[in-house]
Amino acid sequence: MGGITINIDTVNIDTMSVTGAAQPSLLWHVGPVIKKGARGMSLDLSMSTEEQCRLSITPQTPGEEPAPIDGEAVWSVEGTCTLEPIDATSVWVVAGDVGDSTVTVLCDADMGDGVVHLADTCVVHVATPMAANLGLAADAPVLKP
Repeated sequence: MGGITINIDTVNIDTMSVTGAAQPSLLWHVGPVIKKGARGMSLDLSMSTEEQCRLSITPQTPGEEPAPIDGEAVWSVEGTCTLEPIDATSVWVVAGDVGDSTVTVLCDADMGDGVVHLADTCVVHVATPMAANLGLAADAPVLKP
């Protein structure tokens, strides 16, 4: 009895072959093929309750070339931080109370009627600000008693 063999070129993941017996036939589809490890970890950001930080996206193809997105990015936050839109691809993350917040950005990568969601996250760690200076000051000199 024959079997089916699937060969995937691990160097060039665009190359794949399937071999097997002529009967019975099997119709199937695999894809899209994504390189293992292509998806990175979420961004980790630390700031104090007095700060804000600009977050932005630069969509890229798997070959790391610039890629368009369909419409504007949709930003959301869970936690005490707030978001202030800057333009279609960036926002200010404004620190809230001490603790962690999670910012998520969602885009449609399909440039047609369909929807292919791409999402990324940023974990924002907010802490109490440390002293930056001691504020040493002197009064005007006075005569001794």
